[in-house]
Amino acid sequence: MKLPFFTFLFLLFSTSFFAQKTGHIDYEYLGISFDTPEGWMGQETETGYIFTSHTIAGMIIILPHDEQHTIEEVEAYANSGINEGPGNQLTLTGKLEKFGTRAIGGEFSGKIDWTKVNAFVVAKLNPYGKGVTIISTTTPEQYNANYRKYAVELANSIQYKQAAESQALKQFRQDLTGAKIKHLNTFGDASNGGSTKIEMDLCVNGRFSYYYSAFSGANNANEISDFDISVSSNSQDNKLGNWAIEQDGHGNAYLILNCENGEVIEYDLSYQNGTDLHLDDTRYYNIGHAQCY
Repeated sequence: MKLPFFTFLFLLFSTSFFAQKTGHIDYEYLGISFDTPEGWMGQETETGYIFTSHTIAGMIIILPHDEQHTIEEVEAYANSGINEGPGNQLTLTGKLEKFGTRAIGGEFSGKIDWTKVNAFVVAKLNPYGKGVTIISTTTPEQYNANYRKYAVELANSIQYKQAAESQALKQFRQDLTGAKIKHLNTFGDASNGGSTKIEMDLCVNGRFSYYYSAFSGANNANEISDFDISVSSNSQDNKLGNWAIEQDGHGNAYLILNCENGEVIEYDLSYQNGTDLHLDDTRYYNIGHAQCY
């Protein structure tokens, strides 16, 4: 389980931004809406939402939680401090405050992307699913009580509701539930070529099986060496776990594989040319019913 506060926080300092927005922001496909704080402008990022200002130092960040949490879990995470690797560590410096029954926050200090910062952080839980964390932060020299106000006011403006399901989400859940999908790529020729194959069984009960195999070989001695008459290699990778199809804030569907080894794999889902199934940019074929045990 990842920490709900600062998952992927360091990525926000190297991501590209989209159009700036002010006023009321509503993501019907995420089931969340909020108001832009006065004096700030908001932008989407690949990992959340960020507010910057022409007149106020620092930034305010909204990050989605990785899963639904209880207030006790969030409190425990905050008290233990945050360590997202070298250069991204924050420590709780005061007492945590509760804001109603579904929000908790406090002051932190430490480093983000190796830069010293102070921050006021509020986590607001969602009765319908995944909540969010708000981080109002700047350098220690510029930090003051206003950053607490920014975070709390933004948290108070957040409204949750049951997320609307996009047509893409409904379509892919219908098409892929209980399906076996396959990708096959071959290259070269019989004497010097190979292939890769991926098969996924997406079972109705939410379990999946993932099978990957690759073969490459060469039988042309001139292409290998004066001594080898054939060279070949094989590799395999099998995974098991739970799968789900979810949607982003714009209604785009994506496949999530939560592997038993802790690995999480995500694929953007699309149909190209009307009916060609793609996971990210790779063509897959729906070849029948999943083999589930």
